[in-house]
Amino acid sequence: LVNGGADVNAAGCEIHVKSTANPAAIFNAGTSIKAKKTCIQGSQIIKNGGTQTNLETACTTTSDPLAGKIPAPTSTACDYNNQNFSGNVTINPGVYCGWHNFNSGSNVTLKPGTYVIKDGGWNVNGGTWTGAGVTFYYADTSKIQFNSAVKATLSAPTSGAYKDILMAEKEGLSGSQFIFNDNLGFEMTGVLYLPSREVVFNSNSTARSYKMTAVMRKVIFNQTKWTITSYYAGSGSGTVSARLLK
Repeated sequence: LVNGGADVNAAGCEIHVKSTANPAAIFNAGTSIKAKKTCIQGSQIIKNGGTQTNLETACTTTSDPLAGKIPAPTSTACDYNNQNFSGNVTINPGVYCGWHNFNSGSNVTLKPGTYVIKDGGWNVNGGTWTGAGVTFYYADTSKIQFNSAVKATLSAPTSGAYKDILMAEKEGLSGSQFIFNDNLGFEMTGVLYLPSREVVFNSNSTARSYKMTAVMRKVIFNQTKWTITSYYAGSGSGTVSARLLK
């Protein structure tokens, strides 16, 4: 679902929509989707205006390149429970259980490693986030709620079990939402593997990525701006230029 004001600039990427619903996609007026190819498996879509380059319907979509390939964490025993953070904060990898609140204006530095989130989530209220070599793994329908005025620069590991994976979740989860609200800019590098989530990018949310592949159950763009180039994790697989919306 692409709502008014949404601008996705992914000229080197492909968008594959596997839905065969009626409609399989909705493009509303005042939107722009620039992609190398937008392939929608279903034949029924709604176009209320906007610009969609290289749009095809009833076409053959690629399969999920990461299904069954992302390992579960070796342990999900809780290391941290229900914390509140303020000011300048450095946090460590581990298993975070319950709700963790990052209060307004917190400047958060994430050390490299895997952050397992379960039985709740992280509530982020503004501030600056910086993390290189990090993976967020959602053990259940837990999430990170990025609220207004967050600025983030996050990148995936370049080696190890979660090489190239910025966000992943346990496979087979029931459907749930994952929301990015208006922000001061997100720079994300790596794979967002969220096959159970309806991912919503709300008004004035922006994202810039020089390397990203995303797998999502549904996606909604609400007056958001993305600039993306393609990324695929995995050795020996060749180059796959695909941004998948599942």
